[in-house]
Amino acid sequence: MTRRLYLAPSSELLQAQLEITLSREQSHYLRSVLRLRNGNAVEVFDGQGTVAQAQLIEVDRRTTRLQLGAVAQVPAASQRLYCACAVLKNQAMDRVIQKATELGATDLVPLYTQHTQIPNNARNSEARQQHWQRIIESTSEQCGQNHLPQLHSPHDLTKYVEMLPTTQGILLALGGDRFPGVLPATDTLVLSGPEGGWSDAEVSLMCNAGLQAAQIGQLVLRAETAPLAGLVAVQMAWAQAE
Repeated sequence: MTRRLYLAPSSELLQAQLEITLSREQSHYLRSVLRLRNGNAVEVFDGQGTVAQAQLIEVDRRTTRLQLGAVAQVPAASQRLYCACAVLKNQAMDRVIQKATELGATDLVPLYTQHTQIPNNARNSEARQQHWQRIIESTSEQCGQNHLPQLHSPHDLTKYVEMLPTTQGILLALGGDRFPGVLPATDTLVLSGPEGGWSDAEVSLMCNAGLQAAQIGQLVLRAETAPLAGLVAVQMAWAQAE
C-alpha cells in the first residue's frame, strides 16, 4: 500500500516532475514513523482534491526530498454532509473528529450547548482547534480522504440555529421519530448533543427552526457514538433514494 502525506495547499502540487523539500517534522514522520527510504513511493495530497504520485529521492534525519510524478484532480463529493456535534469531554471529541472524517463528513461544527461540560474559560481555545485540525489531516492521510473536512469555529447552539445552512437537517434526539430510511441525496446536517443530552428548550428551538427530530434504534447511544451512527444512517438513506 502506498503511503500518503498531506501537504498544505500549494501551487507546487500542480506541477509534475517538481522536486519538493519537506519540513523536518515531515521528514521525521516519513523516515522514523513510516520507515520509508530512498526510492520508496508516496502519494501526496493537498486536502483540496489535488493528488500527486511521488518518489523519495533523499531521506535523512533533517531533510527529505520528493520527486513528483503524475498529478490528478479528484472531484469533491456532490453533496455536503455536516456533522454538528456538542463538544465532548477529554478524548471523546477527538474520536468524533477522527471517525467523522473517516465516514465522509465534509463539515465539522463543534457546538456549545446547555449541558456541555467544558469550562467557559476553555471554550475558545485556539490550541484545541489546531489539535482537531491535525487529527483531520492525519486521519485523511490514513483513510484516503482527498478533501479535508472543513473544521468550523465553535458556535453556541442558539447562534448556530440562527445561521443554519440551507440543508435538510436531522436532530438526533431520544423520543424522536424513526430515522428516515430514505433521504434525498442533497446537502444534509446531522446535529448531535452532549453527554447530558439536549434540554427541552433546545429541542423546541431546533424543531421550530425546521430540523427533524429522529432516533436511531431503540437503545441509548453514547454521545460520541450518536453522531457517527447518524452519518452512516444518512449515507444509507441517500443510497436508498438512488
